Order: sequence, then structure tokens, then C-alpha cells
Amino acid sequence: MRHFQKPFKVICDRLNNTPRKCLRWKTPVEVCREKMTEKLR
Repeated sequence: MRHFQKPFKVICDRLNNTPRKCLRWKTPVEVCREKMTEKLR
């Protein structure tokens, strides 16, 4: 990872791991993971 990319990764990680009321207090990562496993079944 390049030096200038690190701050962006930190921001993305924080946003993607923050629970959201609109997602019934799940994180975007959790919802994405659930959707992906549904597609595999």
C-alpha cells in the first residue's frame, strides 16, 4: 500500500465498520457478507 493511500483506507474501514440504523444496526460489511453468502446458496 502506498503511503498516501493509508488515510483513505482508515476512513473506509471506519465507515464500513460503523453500525447503521438504516441497516438495522448492522455494519455495511455485515450486510454485504450476508448478501454474498445468500448468492452462493
